[in-house]
Amino acid sequence: MSKKIARAGVIGASTLALTLALSGCSLLGGVLGGGGADRGDDGQVTETAEDSVFAVQVGDCLNEPDGTEVSDVELIPCAEPHDYEVFDELELPEGDFPSDIEDQAKEFCEGDAFTEFVGVDYGSSQLYATYFVPTQDGWEQQDDRLIQCIIYDQEPTAGTLAGSNK
Repeated sequence: MSKKIARAGVIGASTLALTLALSGCSLLGGVLGGGGADRGDDGQVTETAEDSVFAVQVGDCLNEPDGTEVSDVELIPCAEPHDYEVFDELELPEGDFPSDIEDQAKEFCEGDAFTEFVGVDYGSSQLYATYFVPTQDGWEQQDDRLIQCIIYDQEPTAGTLAGSNK
């Protein structure tokens, strides 16, 4: 099962990717309106809030965005029912935008990162993984190099899927 969503243009005329798009740059989060979600001392979201896709962090839980192009997401405390959980991330090196970025994201998010988080390998799991990747414009104009892995079940989940062995 694969869900494909693109981030809508957040700065100027951004090119849309075929997968969820995201940046891990905290400076961009502030510039683009990040910080909409209240976070506890542990960094976890404490109240449901709309926030910039640039503000998403490992450990965040969120609902599926409307449509296939997004610039904002609904962050939710993980104890409440939610659709997705961000479980790992990979910073790509400087250089030209990789034409195989989706392949790199899939390999990373469905590989060891998934197994370590869930407790079983992707092929044996009942869960699914997708990812946020930079768009080419984000890569070139915003120095966005971050792939973030997202796990989900067929039904909303309350709590984390970490160590679920599902």
